[in-house]
Amino acid sequence: MGYHSGYKSQVGFEFEAVAGQKAAALKDFCLNIKLPIGLKIERNMIERQVVRGSGSAMKKLLGLVKVSGALNSELYTRQTLYWYRLLMGGLPATTAPVDVSLLAAASITATMSLTTQPTVASLIKLTVAGATAWGTVTITGTDGLGLTISEAITFTANQTKIATKYFKTVNASGIVTSGFTGGTLAVAGNKNTSTHEFILGEGIPTVTIEDSKGGMPWTYWGLGMTSAEIKVPAVEGVAEISANFIGRNGEPKSITGGTAPSLLNVLADEPFMSWNMRFSIDGAVVGVHGVTLSIDKQLRDNTAEIKDGCQEALPRHVGDNQRKISGSFNVQFADASYYNKFISGTPASISIYGTNQMAAGPLESVLIELPEIVFEGTDPEVGDMGEIWIDVPFTAFSSLGNDDELKITVVSTQADCN
Repeated sequence: MGYHSGYKSQVGFEFEAVAGQKAAALKDFCLNIKLPIGLKIERNMIERQVVRGSGSAMKKLLGLVKVSGALNSELYTRQTLYWYRLLMGGLPATTAPVDVSLLAAASITATMSLTTQPTVASLIKLTVAGATAWGTVTITGTDGLGLTISEAITFTANQTKIATKYFKTVNASGIVTSGFTGGTLAVAGNKNTSTHEFILGEGIPTVTIEDSKGGMPWTYWGLGMTSAEIKVPAVEGVAEISANFIGRNGEPKSITGGTAPSLLNVLADEPFMSWNMRFSIDGAVVGVHGVTLSIDKQLRDNTAEIKDGCQEALPRHVGDNQRKISGSFNVQFADASYYNKFISGTPASISIYGTNQMAAGPLESVLIELPEIVFEGTDPEVGDMGEIWIDVPFTAFSSLGNDDELKITVVSTQADCN
């Protein structure tokens, strides 16, 4: 007989149109989930009292059928959209990319400058019109991380062409032309990205998840995320997310039936590296040695109902208890600003910004904002003559009203977060 191997273990999922009802089909991708895959069905039997004089115990009763577990993953730029939708409770407000005029049509000269710089790292769109001979336009500037980049674009006619690199700034006289006779050049910027703004809500999106354990797929539906933890490790780590789920049912699925995760496309995006992270307190950037953010949505699975002859575990709604958002960061004890707020208990705001902007790659970024947090913990101990580092735990609160404890803004070339 053949043995199932762990390298075939994968996960795919789809949001459910009706909460608690199995989605018709999975998306044509699977998430990059770290092993072990923790989703499982737990089937309990209820012991019955043995009847006197009987040689064997009477048949046991079927108890709760519970679906629960956890998934752990590195944070990838495209996959964050799906994680954050589950985490925040619904669809985001999405803004599609638009062109912004950086230079109105102007006569082509040997060197040219923009009249307006891009507001974010953008693709540069060049339009040549009215020329009788064509040549090359070379753009020089910086990318989203401040690194020097340049790109040469060749024209063979009056055309509109788009650069492949993302420019955050274009140098003064940083547009150099050669070979053109007459004509005008117009320059526009296009992020080629969609902005997704997630606001923490009361909703509990449910998903159908299929995990393949060694190539043997199982389908679970009605799964809701109960809690999650985002970790941005120090220096050269990759940001990670761990999510806990509970659900109401599960179904074994034929290995040869349906779409097994082994047949799905793995999303291979650039992960968020921690060295691209910016952490700020009240708008001032502070160097940190790692950040952890935890969200507990207070879902519980200790209720049940009779359905189709058996009992199913049902997650409770958020209203059982107040959700809790907390975290901690490790920082060098060098700035009195946060320490004074710790002593006085004065609320502060924090934000975590990460990007995978590469010199020739797309702009992908995540901004996590907590508008009102209160520092907790204790004073640091001084153990030696070296630098003092302190773990600073905090709890987030609502500042303006309900559902504003947490906001996540994702900028991605992925336009659809479903």
